[in-house]
Amino acid sequence: NSKRLQKTDIGILNVIQSVIGQKDIKHINKQDYQTLIRLYRKNNNKDTTIDRKFDILKAVLNDAKESEWIDKFPKIKKLHNKQKDEEGHKLSSEEKNSLTGAMTKLGYTHLIDPFLFALATGLRRSNIVNLKKSHLVQTTQGMELRISANEMKWKKKHSIALTQYMLDIINRNIGTSEYIFSGYKGKD
Repeated sequence: NSKRLQKTDIGILNVIQSVIGQKDIKHINKQDYQTLIRLYRKNNNKDTTIDRKFDILKAVLNDAKESEWIDKFPKIKKLHNKQKDEEGHKLSSEEKNSLTGAMTKLGYTHLIDPFLFALATGLRRSNIVNLKKSHLVQTTQGMELRISANEMKWKKKHSIALTQYMLDIINRNIGTSEYIFSGYKGKD
């Protein structure tokens, strides 16, 4: 496969090999999948994590099929229901106010704007903590955030057209630091 294996992929393949590696690839069956699922669940892996681990096995099996080492392999069904995730949960105004009120009460007012920015953009905490002025780009349509692939969890570049609400949050927080939201891990 042209995709480079990462350290975690190799670790996952080593576990798969320890469970079903003694079998010829032609004889891998659904019971082997169930054995792996039991092992992963015993190690407290969530269904989404198990699905990702099975994606690596599926890639290996697809590669074996393309190389004509095997004709077919048993379908690997996803454990996690993506549709549930896609429905998500949008915070109500009351929930948002309750959370920002709790931050104020506990002395975490510096987290309110990053929290509101996360809600507005859908960015993960790590992206917000590491958000720099250099991510801001002026386009013909207005300002946008551009985040490189190596900074995103799914390793795909990402851009967000900034609304006035988002710009107001940025403008309240931007200072002399290269980071937009300062105060994290000594980033002033």
